[in-house]
Amino acid sequence: MLFVENGRLWLVERGFIDDLSDEAVLLSGNDTRWAGYELLTPGRAQGADFPTLWARSTKDGTVRAFSITGTPAAPVFSAFADPAAGPVLTTLAPAAHPRVGSDGDLTGDGLPDLWSADAAGQVTVFPGTGTATPYPTVTGFGPAARPGGNP
Repeated sequence: MLFVENGRLWLVERGFIDDLSDEAVLLSGNDTRWAGYELLTPGRAQGADFPTLWARSTKDGTVRAFSITGTPAAPVFSAFADPAAGPVLTTLAPAAHPRVGSDGDLTGDGLPDLWSADAAGQVTVFPGTGTATPYPTVTGFGPAARPGGNP
């Protein structure tokens, strides 16, 4: 589980009995750079067999990607130090898209997608673009679509 507290990004891993461990690990520096970012969890989305983190700035709406490197036995979280350093995938203005999220692949093409809900609750899906194999690599998003096929 990832969370932001006092502007710092933390990770809590699964414990021995499928619950959360007692210790949180600070992934970012001991500063407040992660204040003002929403965390989105698309699953695998950066070409590796590790989950990806997307983060949206609540100030300007940029959605950036962050990847774990290393091995499962020795994961490296150095990409999480600075939320402004990840590659930009898109920009969704917070005023027009007050709620955003990802539930993985919503369109069935093997790539994680992004969704938003406007102030009236109207949901829009932004299909991920990129490559799906061997692991999904999202490089951006296609034109918005409303569920049910309405543009």
